[in-house]
Amino acid sequence: MLIALDIGNTHIDFGLFSDGALLARDRIRTPDQAGETDHAIWLMDFIAKHANHQHVKRALIASVVRGIETDLIAACNRCDIAAHSVDSDWDLGLQIRYDNPQHVGTDRLLAASAALAEAPPNTALVIADAGTAITVDLLSAEGTFLGGTIAPGLQMMLKSLRAGTSLLPEIELGDSAPLPAGNTPDGMRAGILFGAASLIDGLRDRLGEIADTPIQSILTGGDAQRLYPLTRSNWRCDSTLVLRGLCIAYERNKLTV
Repeated sequence: MLIALDIGNTHIDFGLFSDGALLARDRIRTPDQAGETDHAIWLMDFIAKHANHQHVKRALIASVVRGIETDLIAACNRCDIAAHSVDSDWDLGLQIRYDNPQHVGTDRLLAASAALAEAPPNTALVIADAGTAITVDLLSAEGTFLGGTIAPGLQMMLKSLRAGTSLLPEIELGDSAPLPAGNTPDGMRAGILFGAASLIDGLRDRLGEIADTPIQSILTGGDAQRLYPLTRSNWRCDSTLVLRGLCIAYERNKLTV
C-alpha cells in the first residue's frame, strides 16, 4: 500500500492507495509549527483508521511548504515507511514548457498528470486548482504542460479585504451569497465567491482559445466543492486529482520496497 501526502499552505491531504485505487483519504490543517513526533502521530492515526500498518510500505510527498516535508519524511521513517519527495525531475508523463520547471508547484504538475491519464484523445485540458492560491493551467492535447495563471484564493481575498480597509466587518465566508447583495457582509461574500468563480470561468475561456483542439475542464483543490456550483463553464469537479497524481508518479517511477 502507498500513502500519498499533499502538503499545501492550508491543509495536508492524506490518501491511501492499493493497486492504484484510492481506498481512504483524510485532511488536517497545515500546522504553523509541528515536529517529527507530531507528524508521526497523525500518520499512525490515519493508518490505524484505514489499514494494517504492516501493509503500508511507501509514502510519496508533494509539498509547497518548505520544511514540513522533511519532518514528514522523518515521521514516515519512524513508522518504517520509506518516503520520497516528488519534484519536477520525476517522470510524471508530461512535457513541461516553463521557463524554469523547478519553479512550478509540484501539485500543479501532479494534477496535470492525473488529468492527462483520464483525458480523451486529442483533447487539451484546463485545470483549475482552488486552494490557498487559485491556479488555472493549460495542458496541450500532446501532454505538454504550458503553465497558466496564479491568483489569490478565497481566504486570501477575504484577508486582503480585512487588512486593506478600516470599516469592513469581520465575517465568515460561507458557501453562498445573494446576488446582488443587500448588505455589506453579503456583498463581501458575493464579491469573493462569484468573483473567484468568474475568474476561473474567464480564464478557462481565454486558455481554451489558445488550444487548437477541444478542451476538457477540471476543477480541483480544497475550495473546489464550494466554487463548483457557482461556475458557468462545463467543469468536472475532482478534489482527489493531486493525490491520484502522486499514485501515478509512484507507478511511473517504479519505486520498489
